[in-house]
Amino acid sequence: MTIVRPGEFKDLLKLKKLATEMYERSVYADRCTVDLHEFRSICFHALSNHGRTTCLFVAEEKGEVVGFIVGTLDRVFHIAKEFLATDIFFFVGEEASARSASKLLDAFTKWGESSEGVIEVYVGVSGAIGNPERISKMYERKGYRRDGLMLVKEVGRE
Repeated sequence: MTIVRPGEFKDLLKLKKLATEMYERSVYADRCTVDLHEFRSICFHALSNHGRTTCLFVAEEKGEVVGFIVGTLDRVFHIAKEFLATDIFFFVGEEASARSASKLLDAFTKWGESSEGVIEVYVGVSGAIGNPERISKMYERKGYRRDGLMLVKEVGRE
């Protein structure tokens, strides 16, 4: 059974392990150096401000943290008075059940919808980890719609 709850500072060690797994499974594993100190800093900030300008939810199964989502509020176009809630990280580990991602998304969506001044809850899908089409279908089942397109140009590779 999956339990989704607000993250706690005691989760930081497991979150760092999941971040390492996320990085190792990504297209960036052979191109970038992960900075776990920076990841911890982002999580620390999200935990310190959870429920206000940021959120960090974890999925727990059998007492183990198996996934997480970190979100933040950002001004629309960075200059509007209104906000959008957007995800920064969204990852479930290999050992997580199929319901973990769905339940994490539900918690994030609820947080965004209930945040003052928010007019959109925005999630991104990239090809960095996993199958973007499969992930998009989960979002669409939850009421999200496609909006735009993400394009990438690699630089610094020979």
